[in-house]
Amino acid sequence: MSEGKCAAAIIESALEEVLAERMRQNAKWGEQNHDPITWLAILTEEVGEFSEAALHLRFGGPKAAGLRAEAVQVAAVALQIVECIDRGKMPFRRTVLESALLISLKRLVAAESASKWKFDAEEINEIEAAIEQADTVIARAELAP
Repeated sequence: MSEGKCAAAIIESALEEVLAERMRQNAKWGEQNHDPITWLAILTEEVGEFSEAALHLRFGGPKAAGLRAEAVQVAAVALQIVECIDRGKMPFRRTVLESALLISLKRLVAAESASKWKFDAEEINEIEAAIEQADTVIARAELAP
């Protein structure tokens, strides 16, 4: 077998195992659609298990034998992230800061309306434009694949 065919066979075998792991994950958890931070936490947990197996391999320990299996799980979760993005179902969530900013801007306009504070017309227009722009950006992000 030539070197190229040997490499292709290794890649094919590895991909088959990653796909088999994906099928096990789907059977266990169903379709998963998470935001980027949640995906990062899941992937980091799997990378942590791979790291533990690597340390056991380097320094001795019972989890050394699981190094390849952990690598397959890391690859399967990474593939799941790609699937989620391609399905267009990676939800966007407003951050606490974004929500607080919108609430604060809306309160400023409401306070001005109640004559608690005095803004000139240009300031009111700028605040209202900022609210509208923030709402538009967030709405687009929520709909984006």
